[in-house]
Amino acid sequence: LQCTDREAWKVKMFAESKTTTWGRFRSNSMVDLYAGRGSLPGGGSPMKANSQETGFYSGIMSPMSSGSASGSTSPRGRMMSSRLQPRVSMLDWYTSDVCSIYEDDARESNGPGGNSLGCDFDIVAEVVQMLASGNQDDVHRAAAQMEYLVSSSQPKEDVDVWGWEWTAAGAKENRSTFGNQAGLWDNFLSIIETNDSVGQAMVCGAMSKLGFRNAYNVVNMMKHPGLLSALVQLLDEGNPIKVQKQAWRVLHNCCSGIDEVKVIICGHEGMDERFVSGCLSQDEEVRRRAVSVIMHASSTDAAKPYLVNSKIPETALEPVMNSDTEELATRIRATLASANMCGREERSILSTAPAMLKEIVMVTNSALEETEYSGIKWSLAGVMLPLFNLSVSDTNKKALIEIGCVAVLLSLVMNFKASMGNSHELALRTLANLTFDPMATEQMINQNALAILEDIVQQNKGESLKSKQVAQDLIFMLTGGQNLEIPQQMTVDNSDSNSTQSLRQSHIMFSYSWLEKKRNVILLADMLRKRGIDVWRDEEGSRLVKKMSGSSMDIMAEAIESAEFVVMFVSRAYRDSYNCKLEGKYAQIRERAGLATIIYVMMEQDYTPQSEN
Repeated sequence: LQCTDREAWKVKMFAESKTTTWGRFRSNSMVDLYAGRGSLPGGGSPMKANSQETGFYSGIMSPMSSGSASGSTSPRGRMMSSRLQPRVSMLDWYTSDVCSIYEDDARESNGPGGNSLGCDFDIVAEVVQMLASGNQDDVHRAAAQMEYLVSSSQPKEDVDVWGWEWTAAGAKENRSTFGNQAGLWDNFLSIIETNDSVGQAMVCGAMSKLGFRNAYNVVNMMKHPGLLSALVQLLDEGNPIKVQKQAWRVLHNCCSGIDEVKVIICGHEGMDERFVSGCLSQDEEVRRRAVSVIMHASSTDAAKPYLVNSKIPETALEPVMNSDTEELATRIRATLASANMCGREERSILSTAPAMLKEIVMVTNSALEETEYSGIKWSLAGVMLPLFNLSVSDTNKKALIEIGCVAVLLSLVMNFKASMGNSHELALRTLANLTFDPMATEQMINQNALAILEDIVQQNKGESLKSKQVAQDLIFMLTGGQNLEIPQQMTVDNSDSNSTQSLRQSHIMFSYSWLEKKRNVILLADMLRKRGIDVWRDEEGSRLVKKMSGSSMDIMAEAIESAEFVVMFVSRAYRDSYNCKLEGKYAQIRERAGLATIIYVMMEQDYTPQSEN
């Protein structure tokens, strides 16, 4: 029985993808032949295996020599021997209908006449071995072959790799196959540590493509001992510019999806210095790649402190944002990254580049319409988080409102699509932040925001429950929640305001964020209750006002109105929550009217709130 490499690969792939047919193979005595319980056609020795599955798999994956079919000892083996024809695979002979099913699947997955298969294991293993040869020519050839085999897009030039023809689906399979090859990462490390700059650049090119949408490869690459350190060394300005570019490409691809990897890269020793030198490089691609890595990393909370503490926004991104010669797309990326890191602050580097805030709104609109802006098709998920962060700051809020952000956001929430993911909820939360500015509230009402929000709450187009809750909050805020007023004629007798009897007639209201030391807030509430003082906390309520259920701004207002004291637990998370802001605003109105007293409790030692209001 003789199989070509391609036929053997077909059988293997088909067996892996069609469990029902694989069961058919296992259930017949033909497996006995390949499990070592009979002679091979042509008189060869039996395959050695510990199980039927392994024996069958190994036999199929091993192309066999042609020759006379003799020596088969099992009944099935003798029957096969008598019917053998040259260069006919076992699968073709045994069940032609299965082959036709497989070919149909291949056409469906890759178009008419397409081939969705990667190359043979033997080819992958040989490429990996060539990388370890120590011969520069072999190393360069192997790196070029690997890059061709794993490229996610059509390679610009064909590379002869034993006749394998590139397809996107085949390259995807190849990426997984290479990632499982023993010694691959060690071979990469050895080449990167040589003085062969051509080999370094070519290997980095292959590595960047190996990591495309393959989390397994990315994590193994970044965690392999010494490999990230060697890559970081290639970023230094003393290396040839081509090497620097390719090394940045590796980090760019690896940093685009996995939070753990973003933390590993940003926390690596000396990476902060490379970020700065990369953003200030004379080479446009190096600057673009460096900014892109920072942008991707800045969207992950665990990676962000490494960037902020190293002052990356000020030292690396601000010069890019304010550059008159930098290409617009790179300036936009730098602004998005800065917004993720310091957009919520009242005074930040973003105040030095007000024109870039308008670009962010333009990019958001482009992402919504799924069109290109500055030559790039931006993702909605990539721009909504920075825009939300910007809307927290009172300073940035005013600028966003003036440049038409409200209209773009209303269009986004009105045209909901399931593909938006959490961008829909973020857009609603951004609108909620903007309502604290009277101009934004007026714009929303004039642009029919209430009807849009009512539709989100009442209709079922697939919006998340969180989106519906935020829409309900927005309706409250637009229909009176932002105009809570205390009649001027109301007066309060505070003569007994400090007595326990007075406290029992009202309650103490706790206003806090769940994200900052919530346990401490709960413990304090319990301590006060043990002293006979009634405390309202959202999850428990008080004797006077029930607990919050879902999204009920009316209950929040009632809790504040029944409070003699409002304890405000101030933190960054409190500042970032529109719910907390609304509670704080209403409490301040009642305090100015003499109806309540606010007690501020600082939850973070290194945070001092700043606001223009």
